[in-house]
Amino acid sequence: MYLEHFKLRRYPFENVPDPAFFQATGQYKRVIASLMNSVQVGRGLIVISGPIGSGKTTLSQKLVNTLSQETQLIWLAEPPKDAMELFSFVARELGVEEGGSSSFILQRIRERLLLNNEQGRTCLLIIDESHHMNDDVFEAVRVLTNLEQLTFKLMQILLLGQPELMVLLNQQKLEPLRQRIAILHKLDRLRPGEAREYIASRLQTAGANTEVFTKAAMALAAHVSGGIPRLINNICQMALQHTFERGGDVVRVEDVKAASVELGYGNLAQEYLAWFKERANELRSQRLKASQAQPNAQVEQVLQRTAQSGPGASGAADLQAAPNPAGQDQPAEESGDVFAMNDLPEEDATETPFDMQLRGARDAPPPKSRRHVYVLAASVLLFAAGMVYHLYRTGALDIW
Repeated sequence: MYLEHFKLRRYPFENVPDPAFFQATGQYKRVIASLMNSVQVGRGLIVISGPIGSGKTTLSQKLVNTLSQETQLIWLAEPPKDAMELFSFVARELGVEEGGSSSFILQRIRERLLLNNEQGRTCLLIIDESHHMNDDVFEAVRVLTNLEQLTFKLMQILLLGQPELMVLLNQQKLEPLRQRIAILHKLDRLRPGEAREYIASRLQTAGANTEVFTKAAMALAAHVSGGIPRLINNICQMALQHTFERGGDVVRVEDVKAASVELGYGNLAQEYLAWFKERANELRSQRLKASQAQPNAQVEQVLQRTAQSGPGASGAADLQAAPNPAGQDQPAEESGDVFAMNDLPEEDATETPFDMQLRGARDAPPPKSRRHVYVLAASVLLFAAGMVYHLYRTGALDIW
């Protein structure tokens, strides 16, 4: 495919939880450090929630790669259907008899974990897709967290799930389990700047020694993906393929735009490019006005000197040398990467209005139509209050 064309050793944007591509920056650096410490000291129950494709499984794979040989891993790709199934699975993985009632199984699990603890061994249970767990399984997890030796939890439990997991855990009936959560992390979408770092990091890990994506192309991919790593991978993978097919050496804006269209995100790409062009033109207009102030001041100084000493070669030369801002206001054109990221200051290149909307910014003003509704509702309430007061003063309320 395109590995040799872009001089890469491996495919940089495969959607598999490969720890080699783990980016230990930002929130992921903090979370992985917290996970490693929690498992090491035996804090017990850990919960990580995040949107689909936000990197939860990759985080857990990175954690598994850091575990010592003394840690036994028990991994469930999806939750069991009930408590008995969970107890039986854990017993089987620990190598103890799984028959009998749940109480007997739990007793044998505890005895094995105590033996492992005496031998310096620990146990980590990971349950993925935990937002699908039912109340019976949640209760089983709570019971497993009660298996401890003094201040050390005999079994470390990591629950991975989508934001719906937090909704479930916030139920009043799950308060006993929620109180046992030692560490809780909510993964957020990557900010635009972090998304560009993510793309650059994966390319570097894959062996890229030269520029593969332009800065503007990375910014467009970051915007269209909404900061979701899995979507970033999909867009960048298809953009690389598109660039390879057209014989290009560098992925440009038009390649990311074509990939976005194929993946069904063409409207988002077009929206960002339109905003970028408008913002770039606005800033260039501001620069023009700022540049006009200084030349006009210089011309005024020359005229003052001329008025004092009379016209001469020196004054004419000064006037000729005075900067002329005419022609500096060139509009940004949507042609490849002509309007590069350098056209915008860093804060604009990093954060767009749509990026703020994706992150759920709470301080954005309400839409104009909604403000009209608020004004109308307030007017109705004021009118009703006035009518009640009028009826009260006229005694009409006594008749009612």
